[in-house]
Amino acid sequence: MRYEILGPLRVIDGRNAKTIKAQKVEILLAALVIRPDQVVSTDQLFGEERAPCREGRRERGRAVG
Repeated sequence: MRYEILGPLRVIDGRNAKTIKAQKVEILLAALVIRPDQVVSTDQLFGEERAPCREGRRERGRAVG
């Protein structure tokens, strides 16, 4: 499986390629792809310093949990 992260996020599995269009899924998958073989906590994914607004922090539970 290959991931293209420059431009629209795409997942390529052999001959099949899918562009990820859901923004939350795209952000989550990109964050995981750039940290291979690492455990990534929700704090790393959605830390207070990176959250764009209060709503973003409230949404993290719905997107990940």
